[in-house]
Amino acid sequence: MSRPATLLMTTCLTSLVVIALATTAFAVTAAENERSSRDGTVEVLWESGYAQYDTLLIASARGETVAQYPVIEGQNWVITGMEDGRYQFILESQSSSKFLFTLGVTHYSLSAAFSLFVAGLVMFLYLLFTLIKGERSD
Repeated sequence: MSRPATLLMTTCLTSLVVIALATTAFAVTAAENERSSRDGTVEVLWESGYAQYDTLLIASARGETVAQYPVIEGQNWVITGMEDGRYQFILESQSSSKFLFTLGVTHYSLSAAFSLFVAGLVMFLYLLFTLIKGERSD
């Protein structure tokens, strides 16, 4: 292979690697600021920089305050019972605020839960039938 062809090939491969790394870095950054929950539960882990804030504020997508929790040094937050929707988690003090992440809550559908219930009921009834039938044949 000629020198210009080798140089061109090396440049293209290097460009592809740089693009792949940049895309991965962007995806990781976006993933850090976006979370999702299927059961309306989220855990916010303590970080050392949180001590300067007074309140953890949870706001809906419309900007309404949904809940407020005090910041206690070293304490994590576990928030449950959230309805479907998008929420922003923000730390606030009198002088500043810090956006933590956005949480999207989408609960499992009732039709899926009912389907699983029916499948479990069918298996339970089959078990009862098998136990009763097996007991009679002895």
